Amino acid sequence: MPGTGKTATIVALIQLLVELDKTVLITSHTHSAIDNICTRLQKFKVDFIRLGSQSKIADNLKPHSEASLTEKCTTPEEMDKVYNSFKVIAVTCLGSGHPLLSKRTVDVCVVDESTQVLQTSIIRPLYAAKTFVLIGDPDQLAPLVRNRDALNAGMSESLFERLSSSEGIITLNLNYRMNKTLTDLANTLTYEGQLQTGNEVVANRTLHIPNIQAVKNSYKQHQWLVEALDTSLEAAVKFIDTGPVWSLSQTSSKNIKSKDTPDSKNYVNVHEATIVFKLVEALIEGGVPNCDIGVIATYRAQVLHISTLLSKFTVDVSTVDQFQGRDKNVVIYSCTKSADMTRAAPESQSFELLEDKRRLTVAITRAKRKLVIVGDLITLQNYKTFSVILRALENNIVKFDSEWNLLDSS
Repeated sequence: MPGTGKTATIVALIQLLVELDKTVLITSHTHSAIDNICTRLQKFKVDFIRLGSQSKIADNLKPHSEASLTEKCTTPEEMDKVYNSFKVIAVTCLGSGHPLLSKRTVDVCVVDESTQVLQTSIIRPLYAAKTFVLIGDPDQLAPLVRNRDALNAGMSESLFERLSSSEGIITLNLNYRMNKTLTDLANTLTYEGQLQTGNEVVANRTLHIPNIQAVKNSYKQHQWLVEALDTSLEAAVKFIDTGPVWSLSQTSSKNIKSKDTPDSKNYVNVHEATIVFKLVEALIEGGVPNCDIGVIATYRAQVLHISTLLSKFTVDVSTVDQFQGRDKNVVIYSCTKSADMTRAAPESQSFELLEDKRRLTVAITRAKRKLVIVGDLITLQNYKTFSVILRALENNIVKFDSEWNLLDSS
């Protein structure tokens, strides 16, 4: 479950296996997931070889890459000696067709984020090991399947889910990331009370804005913003209702390209982007470090738009998929879509990202201390996923007071 120390558990497991003189293959769907584990191993001085394209590997891990480790080899025998000298091998599932894994059999294969990997992709690394351990959360992102026929036929079922049984699963449910309010929201949407806070310190943590009075003074004419940035534990989650902005122009005053088309009103929402800009601006003015702030948007086009708008602040802006496995002290989530739902075909909604419960679970569990959701309540209440959390947040909904002149000041 989110925030329960999954990566720390993986690292400890690998350390123990190495001490027992076992060989280990670390794999996952994404380079970032593997690099996250390898960075932790690096701190504990566990040696490993990172297979894969040099351009895809994190800079701090380049000395461990196969390109770096074999650059002085002049004969096949020298290369063979390098490749076979490591007990720990790290590579993505798609990269596990590497010749090294066709010649070596490792003792244990550890698959991180295994619930996000297609069964057809996960088989190859498993064949290179005597034993495998699948780690993941079936309530978070599933394998990405774009074809609807394949989706309906069950291609999105992960091997983790296929092999699931009460005898074969160990559950981590003590969360050390989210405070009590955020944990309660995750339980309301997905975990049904199973997710617990690790201790009282974690449960009661709140966002600290060092210069909160300066923020209140600077934005006293924008009461919605002051209310949204309430740092009390009870207000750790706030929903800012923009109202139905789908009928408004999607033209940005920042000269950011955003075509005013029906699609742009679904995938780019300049009004939400403006609110996100103001929230980030206020947080930074209040003394919250840039590295503690994360912005998530449902669609890539909105991520690009917000990234351009926030370029001077250098905060992390990503889609939900890109944010899986990461966290921030404060997260702002732009739902993006505002539309006339009376004209929407009911059957089309079931395939929309906003109806994906797993994706929403990831989005609301990235924050440690504060989560601000920005969206059009009238649109979002049409989705089963959002209707659940909107009911839970009914006392923490902030009505935006139609100050769309803020767009000009941004």
